[in-house]
Amino acid sequence: MAGTYQWEDLASRKYVPWEAMGVEKISPDEEEDMKAVIAQINEMQRRQYNKTRHCFGGTHARTQGIVKGKFIIPGDLPTHLKQSELFREAGEHPVACRYSSEPGDPGLDAGPSET
Repeated sequence: MAGTYQWEDLASRKYVPWEAMGVEKISPDEEEDMKAVIAQINEMQRRQYNKTRHCFGGTHARTQGIVKGKFIIPGDLPTHLKQSELFREAGEHPVACRYSSEPGDPGLDAGPSET
């Protein structure tokens, strides 16, 4: 079946450990880029506060959905995939994912009769 692999098929590949030198190349401008993003978020929050006299965080307070489940690491995971502490041993871990949207303009939450 196309797209279906067995552990043995993948085990012969040469995998690069996630923590190996050179895997992540940090841009020389990364520090400046982070400061620019922080400044932009701060400016958006400052504008909202000046307009509404309320400060809003970067995530929307209205949850649109939550998914709960288990993240299962199988006991027969091949050696080449047992990278990092999380994958070295078999186990089950509870997981949850919250879905929401970016607030943008808090007035967008107002119902039709409130605008």
